[in-house]
Amino acid sequence: MRALGKPCWPSYYSLLEPSSVDLVGNVFKKGDNGSRELEIYPYLRQIIFDLALSLTYGARQKDADDQFVLTLIKNINIIS
Repeated sequence: MRALGKPCWPSYYSLLEPSSVDLVGNVFKKGDNGSRELEIYPYLRQIIFDLALSLTYGARQKDADDQFVLTLIKNINIIS
C-alpha cells in the first residue's frame, strides 16, 4: 500500500468493502454462527490477496478455499 501512495488510500476503501462483506458472510456460514472454531488466517489472506488482485488485474478471489489461489500461493512460497 505504501508504494501506491498514501493520498490514494481512501480510493481503495471501495475495493475492501466487497471483501469485508464476503469475510463476514463466510465466517458466519462456515463457523455455524459462532458454534465452530475457525482458523482466521485463510480469510485474512483472502482479503489481502483479493485487494492485490483488484488493484493489479481488476479481478477478485471469491473464496478462501479457492483451489487455484491456494495452489498459486503455495507456488509463490516455494519460489520465494
